[in-house]
Amino acid sequence: TATRNDLGGGTASYQWQVNGSNVGTGNPYTTTTLANNDKVRCEITVANGCVAETTATSNEITNTVNTAPAQPSSITGNDSACAGSTGIAYSVTEVTGVTYWSYTGGTGATINGSGSSITIDFASTATSGTLTVTPHNGDCNGTAQTLAITIPGAISYSAHPANASVLSGASTLFSATANNATIWQWQVSTDAGLTWSNITNGVVYSNATTSTLNLTNVTAGMNGYQYKLLSSNACFSVASNVATLTVLPDEPTTQATNITWVSWNSNQIKFKWTNGNGTARLIIAKQASILDVNDKPTDGIGYTANNVYGLGSSVGGAYAIGNGDQDTATANGLSANTAYVFKVFEYNGTGTTANYKTDNATGNPRYRKTSFKEGIDEITLILGDKFLLTGIAPNPVSNVLNFAINTQEELRFTIEVQNELGMTVFVMNKDLGIGEYPMNINLGSEQRGQLPAGTYFLRVSAGGETLSQKFIYMP
Repeated sequence: TATRNDLGGGTASYQWQVNGSNVGTGNPYTTTTLANNDKVRCEITVANGCVAETTATSNEITNTVNTAPAQPSSITGNDSACAGSTGIAYSVTEVTGVTYWSYTGGTGATINGSGSSITIDFASTATSGTLTVTPHNGDCNGTAQTLAITIPGAISYSAHPANASVLSGASTLFSATANNATIWQWQVSTDAGLTWSNITNGVVYSNATTSTLNLTNVTAGMNGYQYKLLSSNACFSVASNVATLTVLPDEPTTQATNITWVSWNSNQIKFKWTNGNGTARLIIAKQASILDVNDKPTDGIGYTANNVYGLGSSVGGAYAIGNGDQDTATANGLSANTAYVFKVFEYNGTGTTANYKTDNATGNPRYRKTSFKEGIDEITLILGDKFLLTGIAPNPVSNVLNFAINTQEELRFTIEVQNELGMTVFVMNKDLGIGEYPMNINLGSEQRGQLPAGTYFLRVSAGGETLSQKFIYMP
């Protein structure tokens, strides 16, 4: 920069010279090409002032160019460090002059020493930053070297692996999400968590060193295996929660069929059925005439049965009244004159390995109503698949034959009285709907003079079946 003493006013122009050669006319004059010992001066010309045009030459300066120190080598040392670690060494090749070290962009790093080798103490709260080393020779700084240092964060899980249930031969996976992890290793325990071993990829396992473990062609022998993910970075290693593999047995291929009523009264229904090919059966009851689509068991869940309606495990909107290797069941605690629907589910396995067959079959599910009133039990019943007869009372019969028909279907009934020779001495037909119907046949008035005292048989036929009861007639 050249400055004139403005004594006469006018307009100034500038001519810069390097080693006597004109190089620029601005003020100030800027250049990056000066060499050592170059001589610089400026001529200032003033015109249009109070005096004639005048030119003045500045003093001459001699330029000295200093050489910058050489750039150090790349910084040697770990590019990651753990918060709380101390005495971590870093170095560069020896350079002429002084080297300055600094840690920027992060916090919690204390530099110990100087020159070409230092150590750093990282506080427990240290964060990632950049280590810089700059050479200096007293006059100039050289080109710096830098090293980005990562301080890994603590590992935490935002998603743990979940339990899995699959059929033998099927595929499944376990997955987890670990924050700040860079290394993953799945582990398996075959002894309920007592010991753990690293999983390697093979026939069954794949992606064993990622956050998602895949299993293919799972075998029945793997039932109960436990899995966890070990997630790591340079400073931390944290295991996930444990997940359990449940391998379900095959579903039965044949469902239970033909629910048949054994007996019923106003608060109890007993029934039987033909078993399918499961190892056990779950029996449910619901106060309704049909089941909803959700009234079925879920694979991998064990249900507790209680034959008192409403006290067993819920199965959708129904209740478990039986569970085991059985072909009969009793539902107690029912309401009088109320419809209940029952279904038997074949299954294999137990508890968490239970695999249920949930489709319908012939005569399964089936419903019926409880009796209208108390006093009817299995001792006084003549039982059929579609209807029953209450016992004749009184017996012997002196005049009126008293009994009741209880039907679970709408049927046409044929009612007969036969003697010991098989001859029909009385017959009538009735169309009856679902329910209980008291019957009274006045044998004395209708058959007087024709029906002698003796042994007779009441025969009631409907729906392809016939029930019979012996009685004594004593007019």
